[in-house]
Amino acid sequence: MSCFKKLLECVGPRRRTQEPRPQPAFPTGLEELYTPLCERTADIILIHDITDDLRQTWTTNNIVWPKDLLPKELIHLRVFAFGYDGRVTNMSEIVSAERVRRHAESLLVAVTSRLERDAAEIPGVGNRPIIFCAHGLGGIICEQALVTAEAKSHSLWALARGIMLFGVPHFRAGTAEWAALVARSIGLSTKRAQRQDWSPFQQDFTDLANMQSKFCDIVDPRETAGRIKICCFYEEIQVHGNLMISPEWAILPKFRIVPIARDHFGMTKLDSRDAKTFRCIVGTLYNWLSN
Repeated sequence: MSCFKKLLECVGPRRRTQEPRPQPAFPTGLEELYTPLCERTADIILIHDITDDLRQTWTTNNIVWPKDLLPKELIHLRVFAFGYDGRVTNMSEIVSAERVRRHAESLLVAVTSRLERDAAEIPGVGNRPIIFCAHGLGGIICEQALVTAEAKSHSLWALARGIMLFGVPHFRAGTAEWAALVARSIGLSTKRAQRQDWSPFQQDFTDLANMQSKFCDIVDPRETAGRIKICCFYEEIQVHGNLMISPEWAILPKFRIVPIARDHFGMTKLDSRDAKTFRCIVGTLYNWLSN
């Protein structure tokens, strides 16, 4: 036996360094999932998390519930899904405040383009209210887009009527828990949030926290006279053994709170009109649109 083989026997099998799993390309832009045959009363825009794309986030058993189930309950809703490139290769990209700003700007551009197209195709018909449904990072992007829209008096701010937030992290602790969960799911890290070294990313955490503080200010019911409704859904089941976004970081205290007995990645995947979460979504939308 060669000296090299003897050395391998002594030291044992070589440990592989953890490498991120390859991520497929993400479709980007505003995709129309459903257009009502009758006159629409509102538009709903879905924004995915970083781990799934604009369709996969809302799909299970080949059922895309915003396209296949929701129109059977609310026939006057037009449904869009907004996609952004969620591919990341390191923790810096996961928590990047600059990436959030870029995606939020892309959302504003896409919505503006669509509103202008609507105005050209159907002259004289005013814009309809917009409701957002966002998961994980998609919620942070939505919040950033609305903060920017409010500051610039963008039409998106005037049209916004409701926001459904699914497992959306808030402030430093929430962002850290979400980032650790995402890093584990794509093979970048196995550490819990409490064991990560977040020191290289303090500016990103500060920027995101400041943006979310501003968001809370502008959607305060006292400031909007209740114009913008918000419902926060939070997960109740851990994933990867012990990871989840704690309820206290997934909610906004002044707004409705709904628990979902799923983990972070399963909470947006529905395949039945009888599912408890789906009935809650339909009831919430009906109330918002009726008022």
